[in-house]
Amino acid sequence: EQLRGSAWLELAERFSEEVATDWTALQVQPGLPAILAEYAIDFADYRWAYATVKSRAAELRVGGVPTRLLAPRFDMFNHSDSLAPGSSHSFDEGRQQLVAVAATAYGAGEQAFISYGPAPNGSLLLGGGFVLAHNRFDSVEVCVTAGCDARRLPLLMMVAPDAPPLEQEEASNFEFLQTPDLEELADGPRSFITRHLLTAQVPLPPALLAYVRVERLSDVELTALERKADKAGLKPWDA
Repeated sequence: EQLRGSAWLELAERFSEEVATDWTALQVQPGLPAILAEYAIDFADYRWAYATVKSRAAELRVGGVPTRLLAPRFDMFNHSDSLAPGSSHSFDEGRQQLVAVAATAYGAGEQAFISYGPAPNGSLLLGGGFVLAHNRFDSVEVCVTAGCDARRLPLLMMVAPDAPPLEQEEASNFEFLQTPDLEELADGPRSFITRHLLTAQVPLPPALLAYVRVERLSDVELTALERKADKAGLKPWDA
């Protein structure tokens, strides 16, 4: 009921369907039904195990590959969104060990935290069974669809914000969802779609305002913008 009207309800329903599908698939595996019966493992037990793995596993990269690990005792660390994602733990390839570090200064007896990543409250609720009173990664998603032709394509591409550095593990607040190329535009205008995340820290990202402005430009207004930019020795997206 608390998730009604949000994208998280759809994800919760998908998890529910996934665990039911997995359980059904187990019933037809050779020898497994007998083992399940021997240890009196029913669907409720399997669902508990599924939830345990979902909520306790550590997600990190091992050998450059995204991996989910079960790490007893490490999974007792609580999450803090004040820590930079990726700063509190990693897999040491040389030692073949999961290593946690103090990502900030702690006093004697003070609780140490790790980062579960750039997780909004919906993700924390479904994956860990808790939420934060004030989560800096909470956001509202807004998608902007703009009509795009060959004339508008450079403008729509260039008003995008710079890509974040590769080492940044925090989620980007901007994403291209659909970008037609010139070959596609030769057959006529297409939709150009971008995704924007609105947060409490940045409720109106500059990129969102830029794309809404471009989406509302008429041909006459675009011509005026191009002339103004040319007169100033600028590109239209810098005007």
